[in-house]
Amino acid sequence: MTLAATLLTLDLVRDLASVRVLSSVAAGLAFVKARFVVLDFMNLRNTALQRALDVWLLVVGAAAVALLLR
Repeated sequence: MTLAATLLTLDLVRDLASVRVLSSVAAGLAFVKARFVVLDFMNLRNTALQRALDVWLLVVGAAAVALLLR
């Protein structure tokens, strides 16, 4: 994921897509990484809170991407 985020900063990628699309992809990567951090470092994997966290991150992440693409 770090490699994908780094590739988004290259000039070559900026020529292929608009800034809105690239920022949306970066936000999506950030929310996926946030999920991994919360599940692993807060020890929420395989708990009752995991489903609630997944739904919350999906809703907030989708709203953030929608606002960026607006």
